[in-house]
This record gives sequence, C-alpha cells and structure tokens, in this order.
Amino acid sequence: MLTLSNIVWWAGLALQAGIAFAVLYRRLYRELPIFSSYTLFLIIRSVILLGLDRGSFAFFYTYWAGEVLSWALGLAVIQEVMQRLFAPYSSVERLIAVLFRWGAVLLIAIAGFVAYAAPGPETTRLMLGLVVLERSVRIVQVGLLSLLFVCAGFLRLRWAHSIFGIALGFAVFCSVELAAITVRTQGGMPVHPLFAILKPAAFVVALGVWLFYLATPEPSPAESRPPAPQMEGWDTALGELLRR
Repeated sequence: MLTLSNIVWWAGLALQAGIAFAVLYRRLYRELPIFSSYTLFLIIRSVILLGLDRGSFAFFYTYWAGEVLSWALGLAVIQEVMQRLFAPYSSVERLIAVLFRWGAVLLIAIAGFVAYAAPGPETTRLMLGLVVLERSVRIVQVGLLSLLFVCAGFLRLRWAHSIFGIALGFAVFCSVELAAITVRTQGGMPVHPLFAILKPAAFVVALGVWLFYLATPEPSPAESRPPAPQMEGWDTALGELLRR
C-alpha cells in the first residue's frame, strides 16, 4: 500500500536523482566536490534502505549508520559553502577549516560522553548518544548558517547562484528538524508519528530548493555594492594571527 511516508520517500529519491543529473550536466562536481559526494551518498543510502525490511535490525543499523555519515557530510558541505563564499579571503577560509575540525571533535566527544555516562543497557546508551549528537549537529548547522547569512549581508559578499541555493536548502531543513527534535524530546512517543513524517518532508523541501538552484542557470549579475572595505584589512590581520 502506498502510504504518505512512501510517497515522501520516493519523492525524495526522485529529487536526489534530479540533483545528481544537474550536478553532472553542469559539471558542478568540479567546484562542489563535497556536495556532489553528499548527493551520491544520499542516493546510495536511499536505494539500500528501500531494499530492507523496515522492521529488521539490518534496516535499523543501516539507517542510523547512514544518518551519522549524512550529519558528517552535511557539516562538510556547509564548510564547503562557507569556504566558497569567502574564497577571495584566504585567511578567513583557513580559519573556517580549523574551526570545523575542532568543532567536529567536540561534537563527537560530547556524544561519546553522554553515551558512556547514561544509565541502562548498551543499546539505550547508544541511542541516547546518537540523539544528543543529532541535536548538537543541528544546533551547530543552524547557528553556522544563520551566521553565514548575516555576515554575507553585512559584508556585502556576492553569492554564487548554486552556493546560495545549497545554503538556503540546508537552512530550511536544519531549522525544521531542530524544531522537530526539540518537540520530540519534550513530547515523547505521542509526537513520534509527527516527527517521522515531518523530518523527511522537510528534507524533500530542501531537495526541491537544491534542484531549482542547481538546474537553473546563473542569473546575469545585477549591479551590487562592492564588499565592505574593512574585509581586506580583517583578512590580512587574521592571516598574521594564524601565522604566529
């Protein structure tokens, strides 16, 4: 029987295939290798999960292993977006890479500590650690994307069409999922069915945003103000600081 969950799942897979085609057709894998790898991973994961019984242990462990990898790749994509946006400023780009590496270590350490310290059987502690890691990743992603949009507006940075679309899609999905995770944590099992459909539905919306921005050509550059003049000075000062 074709349920709402199945419809959302198939819609997501179709959109992922469309994104992969757009990436190949426009050869975006050259400038966005991490996002291209992320797209390929999502397609492979979806196909594998479709072939598994949703009530089996194989589905459970494959799903959560895929989730952890998707969180890591999602953070890497956001790093790629930020580095592309700040590409003219090499010192800022280097700082972004350093902060992301240490941020990833901190997230893993927090989740590992929670899983180790939590009471109950090993499976319960593992799930608690994964839930904490998921919420932490979404908080970091929402915070980074919010900061990115604010900084881009304040510093008058010019967005590439595809880069803006990727950032916007992630912002929509991560914000909705963070809200859904918070509601699920507070509401418990009664709200789980809502969470189970809201999360993939939000991701389908994000996929639609990505497909639109990746499939449509770069618009003609409109007349815009140059980047904030102090940006060059900040980048130079940051470069001197990083060399110490």
